[in-house]
Amino acid sequence: IYFTKIPSCGASCTFDLELELRRYTIVGDAATSNIVLFNSGRLPRRWELWNHNGGGRCFGNDKKLYLAVGYNESDPDVSNLDSYVGKILRLNNDGTAPVDNPFYNAKSSLINNSVYAYGFRNPFNMHVQFSTGRIFATEVGSTTGAGREEINEIKPGKNYCYTDNEGYTSDNNYESPIYCYLTQDQGLTKVETINGCAITGGGFVNASLTQYPDSLKDTYFFNDFCNGWISYLDVSQTPAV
Repeated sequence: IYFTKIPSCGASCTFDLELELRRYTIVGDAATSNIVLFNSGRLPRRWELWNHNGGGRCFGNDKKLYLAVGYNESDPDVSNLDSYVGKILRLNNDGTAPVDNPFYNAKSSLINNSVYAYGFRNPFNMHVQFSTGRIFATEVGSTTGAGREEINEIKPGKNYCYTDNEGYTSDNNYESPIYCYLTQDQGLTKVETINGCAITGGGFVNASLTQYPDSLKDTYFFNDFCNGWISYLDVSQTPAV
């Protein structure tokens, strides 16, 4: 849920933007109560830049809540561990920070303690491979040509390159995506022959609960929003194919 306070001073102003996550208790068709699990506090931005604020969320096999926060058009804060933007957060189910988070320090702020991974532009979707506990996030790229639509495996303490790089990297300071394709461009592999623009969805088939064949178990499906296609990958390999 996003809360804003819009000023009256025009385009040169900023306004208050907050990202809030609530847990609702549903009885029948009505919400009987709700609890605020997370509130980012003020995320400053220019009023006309209204995108890439929040993203995917999921519970991992470890029963922790993973919450993605976009870069909020604030490049300098993406690598700042005292800012929520451009991060994957890991929380207990009551909104507190687990003590085994990679940057946890009892004397640090909740922001720093909650950070699980960082260096993201727009981590739009997250999904767990339940058979292994691996967590994957789709990452929407930036400009045509330079941008890359990414699928990242989320690992503790890792930096996922933005704003320094999009796509694969050989720099050991960064974590490469398991797969990427060009933003609004064409490449050579089976996925890149289709134009890409925004990789917004991704997830696994649970063959035991669907009519899909067992051969698709642990296959990762993903889609591109702008161009309306769906494809799939075998994520047991790196890079995925």
